[in-house]
Amino acid sequence: MFKTSSSPAVALLVALSLAGVWPNFCAAGINCSEDEADSFSSVVRVADTRKETHCTGVLFRGRYVLTAAHCLYAGSGQDRGPAQARNLRIFLGPDGDRQGPAISRFEIHPEYQGEFRDGEQFDVAVLELEAALSGGLDADFRDIPRRSKVFVAGYGVTVSGEWKADGKRRIGENEIGRVDTDFICLKKTTLPPPEEPMPERTGCVPAGQDSGGPLILDGKIKGVLSKSLQVWLQDGSTSDESCYVNFQNPQVRAFLENFF
Repeated sequence: MFKTSSSPAVALLVALSLAGVWPNFCAAGINCSEDEADSFSSVVRVADTRKETHCTGVLFRGRYVLTAAHCLYAGSGQDRGPAQARNLRIFLGPDGDRQGPAISRFEIHPEYQGEFRDGEQFDVAVLELEAALSGGLDADFRDIPRRSKVFVAGYGVTVSGEWKADGKRRIGENEIGRVDTDFICLKKTTLPPPEEPMPERTGCVPAGQDSGGPLILDGKIKGVLSKSLQVWLQDGSTSDESCYVNFQNPQVRAFLENFF
């Protein structure tokens, strides 16, 4: 699933722009290239058997998969709440159709309180695989400057506001817009209505069911996709700012170092 922000600042922005928050609760995506060569093989699809939608994750040090903690929660009914390991699956390959090893256990950051509650800056989880896979990326806890060119990747939808994804892994470049202790956010982007061409230099924009996808700089993971501020404008376009949990946050770093 992919989250939108609902802070008072967002409400003020929406009111001032005479727009409404785009309710895309599911978020690679828009203006991205299919990874037909399997060049980002460490990026995997994360499925929960209780839900129709999926998320994205990234293989970490061979034995683990990093993803967003909110991906492990079901939204309603008797299954509401965090998953159990038996509910979870990972799928490999450019089409996300090859089932990977079973998940033996998982850990959610202890400060994460669930969707749309306190602790969203700790929206990260680690899945442990029963059998190690070759490859995988390492996390990087160093500073990331604004305007850095980064790679994003995921198995999400390709049109803003849509629900259904085709299951293909997509990749592309984007640019860092802002960084704070909690989040690394891509530059704000205005997406045109689906029937209009994408402006030049838009970059690859995460979308529905890309949650948990990695932010990659110099071959290292800097964060995982957590949320997006999406504002639906009256001309039919959508303002988008996608934000990743910042691994430089000392509490996030300490949590991840348990798996080194």
